[in-house]
Amino acid sequence: MVTTRPAPVRRPAALVTVLALVASVLGLVVGPSAGPAHAAAPVASGKYAGTLVEDGAASAQEWVRFRVRKNKVVTGFKVQLWLQCYSYPNTYYQLPAVVEAPKAAIAGRRVDHVWTQTITLDGSVETLEGRLQLRFRKGGKVTGQLAVDVANCASRLGEAPYWVPLRARRR
Repeated sequence: MVTTRPAPVRRPAALVTVLALVASVLGLVVGPSAGPAHAAAPVASGKYAGTLVEDGAASAQEWVRFRVRKNKVVTGFKVQLWLQCYSYPNTYYQLPAVVEAPKAAIAGRRVDHVWTQTITLDGSVETLEGRLQLRFRKGGKVTGQLAVDVANCASRLGEAPYWVPLRARRR
């Protein structure tokens, strides 16, 4: 008995060239180099400190501190900020707060971490909801944003998710 194989499909060289050109224009990596060789460089371990950004300038009274351990985990994230609170019928006030976030994994030089925790606020137990997004840049620079919501207070007024921009550097 004789077995036959189908003839290999040959793609014209022009088609392969066009596909490679389109991929390069779109920023796609194709072929054998698309693997782990192009993975994001690790984030530098150490202490980071910075400020929250308000109207494009660093805030003097609001700060952020955290550590990066083993190039892949953010630990000890602590931020001091002013929470904007609302009281019925039309009273707004500010409440200073120091918020700590649990450890967060770094994936691809980015962090996107959501957490909830129970806290005591003015004698009542409330649920704090937080979200942290960080982007690690070259040279130890970090940009990102933070949102905190608890009871009738939030990191900023307006519609959720109440983002506050932040900047930090490796110390």
